[in-house]
Amino acid sequence: MVTLVRSDLEFIFDQMNIAFANRFGTPFGTGANDVTNIMLPWGVRTVSGVFNNLIPGQENFGAADRAFKLLTTQTWQDPLVPALPVVLEISDTFTAEGSPATFSLMLSGPNSTPTVFNLTAASGTATAGAGADFSAINFQVSTDGGTTWVAAGGVNGTQVTFAAGQTSLLVRVATNNDTVVESDETFSLSASQMLGGAVFTGDTGIATITPAAGVPVLTISDTRTAEGQFAVFSLLLSGPSATATVLNLTAVSGTAGAGADFNATNFEVSTDGGANWVAAGGVNGTQVTFAIGKTSLLVRVATNNDAVVEGNETFSLSASQVLGDPVVTTDTGIGTITPTQVHLLPTMPPGTVWGDT
Repeated sequence: MVTLVRSDLEFIFDQMNIAFANRFGTPFGTGANDVTNIMLPWGVRTVSGVFNNLIPGQENFGAADRAFKLLTTQTWQDPLVPALPVVLEISDTFTAEGSPATFSLMLSGPNSTPTVFNLTAASGTATAGAGADFSAINFQVSTDGGTTWVAAGGVNGTQVTFAAGQTSLLVRVATNNDTVVESDETFSLSASQMLGGAVFTGDTGIATITPAAGVPVLTISDTRTAEGQFAVFSLLLSGPSATATVLNLTAVSGTAGAGADFNATNFEVSTDGGANWVAAGGVNGTQVTFAIGKTSLLVRVATNNDAVVEGNETFSLSASQVLGDPVVTTDTGIGTITPTQVHLLPTMPPGTVWGDT
């Protein structure tokens, strides 16, 4: 709270009176409490803006008929399209011990420069180390949906890179068959950013290692997207099947409504990491097929921009098996739709002061 004494208020009113008198023709130096030097505090706040700047040669800067000089580059943002933060999503996954645990890493939006993350695999009920349950180093990476794999970077083989514009990749972590009769065990995968445009990396993926003689388990990732864009889900099988596996997918309303906020039919599928997309099969365009030996694919669901100012909304994606050797399909993915209709003020350059001239 600002406290003003009487002398402060008198000074302010004297400045106002001098400025208004000058506006209507009274020269500086002739009014009450005025001084002859127009560069001194009395009367410098003129209505026209002249002499508001006390630096010699800049007396007319900011005058009513002159534009302010720009010290930085102006950046403007569409008031109806907020700058959404880029978020890294790491899927949960299942695998039989002795087979790699494959995680899907997805960015909610592309970056204009390469983005590098260091990944950390941490013990849960599963333990890390040679001859233990999983390896916390020497990961492998695929950028084409699992067709080809290369060693991850960094000293410990734990660094991965999203190329400029890229939004998805797969990472696999080796697990060990320890020949011990045991129940399911888990470990986590998290990320910290090393390079590139800012990304929120708060998500953690959980891997469940099942006893070696288990049935393949389907994992459906969570995802998020701006309304009007596709919600892209990663579908992963914990192990390959000797036959083609056909699944029927169901998108169900949560706080988002089918038809209004997202389309519950006519999905699209990619088997090469998002490079190419084709229509899903079945009468309603909701069926997807894992080819023999294939363990990953992407599915995208269209969302709608309803031009309503609202908060985040969600829907779910689940699967039921239509054809092939048995697969566990109990997992459900959650799609979060973030709004585009948010009213924001324009972004002003650093150091900008709102003025009255």
